[in-house]
Amino acid sequence: MKNNKIDTMIGFAVKSGNISLGYKITKGEINNNRVYLVIVAEDISINIKEKLEKVIENKNIYYIQYKTKEELGNILGKNLVGVLGIKDKNMTKYIIDLIKQEVSYEDIRIIKNIERTQ
Repeated sequence: MKNNKIDTMIGFAVKSGNISLGYKITKGEINNNRVYLVIVAEDISINIKEKLEKVIENKNIYYIQYKTKEELGNILGKNLVGVLGIKDKNMTKYIIDLIKQEVSYEDIRIIKNIERTQ
């Protein structure tokens, strides 16, 4: 899949230091209310996905499934990335807006309804 605006925004988040990488770090950031968007790879283990869903269950956090571990890793300049947290509210809003406007549902699976209540 070609590089798109969502990939570019994830790249900006990396460069600005507004991400958490990996399950354990992202879980800690979620518990400290520092994450606004959790991105999980399509090929992440069911076990990790279920654990993450429990962590964010009662939190106002966007949660999407996007690309494979290898593809996310490529965006981030790493080998494999299964879990990624975006810690910037404005970047999260921009990514969610892009998903609503431009991304077909074949490209991205929204696990939790994008219209989260406050």
